[in-house]
Formats: sequence, C-alpha cells, structure tokens
Amino acid sequence: MKTLRAVLRGIAVFGAIVVLVRCGSDGALTPLQHAYPALTDKIFVPRGSWMLPEARRSDLLYVANDGSSNDVTVYSYPSGKLVGVLTGFNHPTGLCVDKVGDVYVANFYGESVVEYRHGGKDPIETLADNGTPNGCAIDPTTGNLAVTNNCDGPVGSCFPSGTVLIYTRAKGKPHVFTDQYTVEMLYCVFDKAGNLFVDGINGFYHIGFAELRKGKAVFSSIDLKLPLRVTQPGGLQWAGHLLTVAPGNGRAIYQYTLSGSRATLVRTVALMGIRNIFGTNQFRIERSTVVAPVLSTKEHPNGVVEYFRYPSGGDAFYAITRSIDTPEAADVSLH
Repeated sequence: MKTLRAVLRGIAVFGAIVVLVRCGSDGALTPLQHAYPALTDKIFVPRGSWMLPEARRSDLLYVANDGSSNDVTVYSYPSGKLVGVLTGFNHPTGLCVDKVGDVYVANFYGESVVEYRHGGKDPIETLADNGTPNGCAIDPTTGNLAVTNNCDGPVGSCFPSGTVLIYTRAKGKPHVFTDQYTVEMLYCVFDKAGNLFVDGINGFYHIGFAELRKGKAVFSSIDLKLPLRVTQPGGLQWAGHLLTVAPGNGRAIYQYTLSGSRATLVRTVALMGIRNIFGTNQFRIERSTVVAPVLSTKEHPNGVVEYFRYPSGGDAFYAITRSIDTPEAADVSLH
C-alpha cells in the first residue's frame, strides 16, 4: 500500500488539477475573500520534540506526517497555529485519542504504538506491535486500545494477513484477532457500545468491511457498498448513529446506517476542495467541521490539511500547510 501511495503522489504532483475554493468563515476563523488561507510562513523548528506551554490549555489538532519528516505536528484547534512537533517515528500513519485526551500514534515501520499526554512532548507509553500498525481506536466503554495491522509479523518478513490487536486498557501485551477474509487491516473505529468496525483489503483485493462485536472473537462481514470504485480504504468514524467512511481515492465521505450486517447509504458529504487522486485517509469530524488530510496536490506537493463544513460539505474554507509533510491522519484532542 505504501509503495502504491508513493507512485500516486508523483502523479498527483505533476498531473492533478487544482481549483481554488470559494471564501468562507467559521466562528473565530477569519472570513476569507478569494481562496482559503494556508499557514505557510517559515519558522525555525528545533531538532527533537518540542511543545509550547500553551498547548496543554488548548484544544489540539494532531497530524501524522508520513513524508521525510516522519513526525507528528500539533496545532491549536481550530486556529491552526503550530504549537509543537513530536519526532522519532518511522512512518506514523494513524492517530487516536482517549477520553482524557491522551494521543496514540501508530508507528507503521517502527512496529509500535506511542502514547502522549494532551499537549505533552515526551512519550508516556510505547506498546510493542509485531506487525505494521496502520490505524487505532479507543473503546469508549473500557478504554481498550485497538490497533489495525497492515500485515502480521516484523517488517520485511510479515505474512500477508492483517491483524487487529486489542490492548486491555491500552497496556501490556495485546490480544490478537484475525479475519480469514481480510488480507490487510487498515482503519478501525468503536461504536458507543464497544463494537469494533474495521476496513481493509480482502482476499480478492477488494475493499471489505467487518465488525468484531464486543466480547466476540470472530469478525462478521458488513455488506457496505461504496458508490465509486475504490483503490484503497480510508478512515472510519461514527458521527452519531452514522458510520462514516472515507475511501482513499474519493472526494467525499459517505455515511451509512447499519441494520444487522447491512449498511445503507444515507448521506454523501462532498469535499470539493480535494482536487487530486488521493482523497483523504484518516479524517476527523469535530463539531461542525470535517478535518481532512490530503497526501499531495499539485498546489501543495507536500500535502495539506483542509477544513470543510459538516454536514453540508462543499469547498474547503481553511487549510494548514505549515510543517505538513504527506499527512496520513488527523485527530483532535480536546482540552
């Protein structure tokens, strides 16, 4: 998957069409005149992790950068002011946040998941993962941490069979779960009852969705049909009673109701500012905003994190490019 992304990034840089979006405003954000603003002013970034003291007292947006920087950049939310950088990763690809605001980073080639306090610059926990962690989620009923692995085993010798690891209260050694129909596990999310939903690539190299019900050890397939041909899965999030899906090559997020194993499409939120072949991966719906990382565009070859109105969608009304470097995931930790 990462090799495919690298090839597609090159195509996007030279061939994607970028159209400037219309103006907009949102609460404390500055109203725009012609196109959304991008925070691009250059600043000195010290080596190693750092965090401004004000970060602990602010709502924060975390962005996992999968480019050469291999870091997680931290911004005040929603203003987009850079307040910190977390370093030392080997291709961070996923983020999740627990109920107290602690942030977990899926460190793909580092074969680990790293935990930080809200606004903290030093890890408080590093969980070993004998695979390639791509995404993560926190069970709201127990505090358990679920991690989706792209494949099973150490990098360079892993088996083409994705796994889900569940760490009890986000500690210790995990319980390992597999699905006989899934080759790669990519993203995951818990519902409010503690049931886990995952997406990935199945044995026929098609996109698949499955549920691991709370207390069960076997996945159940979900009949969820996306309205376009998808080359790779994207992030998942529950928005109220709607399961929200972002196909990795789409320019929208899709919302479904579930009845048993059948998913019904009820809403499409168009992300019109995404003018490239990637779409978004791990997005975040926070209040009335969709925060969407985009790996690369012709205008922003290192990527951009865009804000869209929710649930209306449409054009992006704000963007962050400062210290962005191929953003794979975005999540918000509330103060």
